[in-house]
Amino acid sequence: MPRREELRRSLETIRRSPESIPWVERRALAAGLSDVLSDGQHSHLALELMDALVNDPKPEVRKEVADLLLLLPEEHFNRLAARLSEDTSSFVQKAVERALDRRRKGTRETQRRRETLTQDQADLAAFEKAHGKIAADRARKIADQRFDHVIGAIAHDVRGILSPLKASISQLAGQAANGTIDPKLFRESLTRASDRLAHLERFIDDMRAYSRSTPAELRRERVADVIQDALGVARESLEAHGADLTGVTVKVDAPGNLTAVMARHQIVAALTHVAKNGFEALLSVEKDGKRMDILVRAIGQDVQITVRNNGPHIETEDLQLIREFIPGRTTKKNYGTGFGLPTAYRYAANHGGGLTIDSVEGEGVTVNMTLPMEQGDDDA
Repeated sequence: MPRREELRRSLETIRRSPESIPWVERRALAAGLSDVLSDGQHSHLALELMDALVNDPKPEVRKEVADLLLLLPEEHFNRLAARLSEDTSSFVQKAVERALDRRRKGTRETQRRRETLTQDQADLAAFEKAHGKIAADRARKIADQRFDHVIGAIAHDVRGILSPLKASISQLAGQAANGTIDPKLFRESLTRASDRLAHLERFIDDMRAYSRSTPAELRRERVADVIQDALGVARESLEAHGADLTGVTVKVDAPGNLTAVMARHQIVAALTHVAKNGFEALLSVEKDGKRMDILVRAIGQDVQITVRNNGPHIETEDLQLIREFIPGRTTKKNYGTGFGLPTAYRYAANHGGGLTIDSVEGEGVTVNMTLPMEQGDDDA
């Protein structure tokens, strides 16, 4: 990160004569302000440099400034965004449009979080009024314990991702410091670091998916179509990571006229998690006749989707932990995030349905998901 004096010298030079510094170095200087603005040290100098570079003669430099808009305080953001939105360069204008769009989304997300907190407080107050203070305090305590459990599990798993990432980066830094870079070891360390970063991205995406609420407005969908969508997503995801599913037979028995009310994208995501787990279980063993059977039936006012695979069974102790559906509790898979089945369980429950998992030695694993055919008053 540029130090205070370096920033000051650069600012003075640019104010006197911007082009006395090669434009490539000016672009690098602008990009380097990201770290300064993020950690808050010498941010006043960084803001002055942004003010100076916003009028840089090279559009490549101005684009770097536009890319940093989201890091600016409100006043600076509005002023520089207004200036750059009139830029003659189309790719600078596009960078500003992206920043404005992300700023709007961030504002909406902040408002949504505030509304959720307000609603939570209102729900607790209503609960206390209906059931009394002792019951409400007990409910709060249970919720806090659950929250602590989830956060602890997530923190443990994030550390599990970051520790090898830190080791890879340290190895790269050591090679660079010693001036004895081994190209093969360098590539291997870089690949491991990249894999761990990708894993961290998946972890964050899965956390976000888990936290999403189910929309109040649901639509009637053909269950058979939703299952096919989920199988397609599961296959594409696994094959993109090199999995060979040619030895797995999938049979779907779903009446074409059977429907349920749902937020389609959430149920597709839930069934995708279930299907991926089934495929991965089958790929973990060497055997002939690998099968995944999906059976859909109407039971009373519900639709039951049964996903069964004939892979290895789950030990009783592990099955008990899985049935708790605690998010962030990873499986034995190297790149599992631990959010798959908990997310599927949560989405099904939020629809007024449910999800169960059973396993018998010699018979594999069976997952049952139920969804209501009609939307009840308390659903979603």
